[in-house]
Amino acid sequence: GPAPFESDLDVNWQELGGGYVEFTLSASLLTAMREGSKIPGYRCEPHQVSMRGNFAIFGDGAPIADPIPAPIAKGSIIVDLEPFVRGLTAPLGVVGAKDDPDRLFVYDQAGLVIAIDRDDGSSSTFLDATSRLVTLRTDFDERGLLGFAPHPGFPANRKVYTYTSEPTTVTADFPTSATSDTYYHHAVIAEWLTDLGDPSVIDPSTRREILRVGEPQFNHDGGTIQFGPDGFLYIALGDGGMSDDQAPGHGPLGNGQDKNTVLGSILRIDVDGSSSANGQYGVPGDNPFASSEGIDEIYAYGFRNPYRFSFDRLTS
Repeated sequence: GPAPFESDLDVNWQELGGGYVEFTLSASLLTAMREGSKIPGYRCEPHQVSMRGNFAIFGDGAPIADPIPAPIAKGSIIVDLEPFVRGLTAPLGVVGAKDDPDRLFVYDQAGLVIAIDRDDGSSSTFLDATSRLVTLRTDFDERGLLGFAPHPGFPANRKVYTYTSEPTTVTADFPTSATSDTYYHHAVIAEWLTDLGDPSVIDPSTRREILRVGEPQFNHDGGTIQFGPDGFLYIALGDGGMSDDQAPGHGPLGNGQDKNTVLGSILRIDVDGSSSANGQYGVPGDNPFASSEGIDEIYAYGFRNPYRFSFDRLTS
């Protein structure tokens, strides 16, 4: 019968690219796979219908007496791990403060941004967005506080930005056609200012909503928000959830391949502008679809779940 073997110490995985993976099996696993003329294969537990395939087995499974016959010399570098901050639920990212190399921000999926002083290891809550979030599932969830980015002018202008998964209490700027799923929610980009009297914390009363996107399911939400070298905010959005980009709220093309939906895209906006339909941000005139068919805010599309991205430090 089906059984997981990813955690077996005798299974050595190697990604080959192009959708292929190569791995070695222990003799016992190979025998179990071939028993009763079975066809060995894989099944993704959450997507057993759509994500499955068969294995091609090479070799006779005979154990190799000594797979690494030559000795591996011990290096001179010693690496040690030390706890840096405790008490977090699911830390998703670390962002440095440009004005202070010893100050870090850690954002946690549960809704907190924690400021850390690298000099003495002290930490404090910088921003608390927990009250804004949908109720997260207890087994696993891809919603929450997914992104955090200080403005390029921070801390002088006091502005930081978040990507949060919020209830559907108001109308979305980019709605979805499917609103009946239990986990239907909104992806929200918001601006916050530090407290005038205490710049070490955010003043929650200063929150300004930038944009709101309807998300038909709970997964494939993307998450990263980051200011590029051009000063614009880039926002990663997944295809909206489920598998194969096929479900209520996913058009005939799928959301990732549809440039007339923001889902499955990376957006590029000017948080200091006001030319958008809701007047809360600007749309750069050189965005690919700013003057042609497609949503003006889209910078790149065709993605399943662009959870992380970064800018090349040399070429930008």
